[in-house]
Amino acid sequence: MYKKTIRIIALCTLSLLLGVTIVPRLTSAQTSVGTISGWAWSGTIGWLSANSSDAGAGGGPYSLSVDSSGNITGDMWSPNIGWVQFGGLSGFPSSGSNAAVNLSSGAVTGWARACAGTANGDCSSMTSRSDGWDGWIELSGTNHATGDSTGSSGVTYVPSTKQFVGYAWGGPVVGWIQFNSPTPVVFNPTAAPTVACSPSTTTHLSSAGTVTFTASASGGSGVYDYSWDGGVTWVSGNTDTITYSAPGGSGPSLYVRDHTTTSLQSAASPSCGAVTVTAPASGALLIGPTAATATKTSLPVGRGQSFDIKWNNTLPSGYTCSPSVTPPAGQSAPSNWTAWTGQSNFSGTGDTGLMPTNSSTPLGKYIFTLYCSDGIPGDATISNSVNMNVTASSEGEI
Repeated sequence: MYKKTIRIIALCTLSLLLGVTIVPRLTSAQTSVGTISGWAWSGTIGWLSANSSDAGAGGGPYSLSVDSSGNITGDMWSPNIGWVQFGGLSGFPSSGSNAAVNLSSGAVTGWARACAGTANGDCSSMTSRSDGWDGWIELSGTNHATGDSTGSSGVTYVPSTKQFVGYAWGGPVVGWIQFNSPTPVVFNPTAAPTVACSPSTTTHLSSAGTVTFTASASGGSGVYDYSWDGGVTWVSGNTDTITYSAPGGSGPSLYVRDHTTTSLQSAASPSCGAVTVTAPASGALLIGPTAATATKTSLPVGRGQSFDIKWNNTLPSGYTCSPSVTPPAGQSAPSNWTAWTGQSNFSGTGDTGLMPTNSSTPLGKYIFTLYCSDGIPGDATISNSVNMNVTASSEGEI
């Protein structure tokens, strides 16, 4: 009891020495995804409250809030040094920044400031006092890095428990401020998380193809449950794969909720993209002496004779085709077959028209191949080939 009395007297004396006037103030309302509450402890200046709703708190109303970008704004309250402001600060030591938390990774960065360390005592000016105390409090830094969920380093947010742990450094006046005290500082999400959905592909998917949908959630505590069936089943995974077995089809019905506060659930399923599922591409390639007689996949042609290549393709939107000719080994394809090599429209039914050979056309087997695809991984690619064997003129098909 004696030691406790001495500590109380010492803390009260510190308030008088610092010239702190303990006057409640109202903080402006912030658009937030949650508030922070609980008590932090400094062996030098005692308890600091993050919210006027904390049991035993005074000086209200006040609170710390977190917005959708992770910025921490508002005030903590100390009976001994008064307001500690988060956000709206400038002139930081060491090129710092305002306080912020990444609710997913748990990183807590930036600075707060005890307003009693400013010249006016209320943070209305960033000019420091003239006696050497500036009131700056570093939440994490070189000697107390954030990211340690054990609470033995800089201030860190632990999404699974919603608690802030670790230490902030307030210089020789304030000292180390411990956030994982017996009445820990915690994040209280008040807004339902939001979620976006993106598919691995959205168009020209042939039947029997698969699409992987990925959910990107934000807000809440940073830990989420996902439902891909309209809120019936909840899982921790943020991806879902659908195999389409027929033309048509739609994406999943996605919802997300806060894992630690399950009543906070996204209000509506986001669009996961308009997945267009089409019938598989198909095609046929035939060769003959004329278009009317192009019914074969292999044709002998004598030098000096002509031939015709005909196609019949069913191609979904977005498909393009590329023709090629493979000549006999060591030979080159004649340059006058541009009705095939220069053709770009292979959709539906068409033909090259008569293409000639002559007395100098190299003998041997020529392979005409047509490749059609939409360039999207997982979608069907069709390829068809016909063969032509250039022989002596008497051996060709008349």
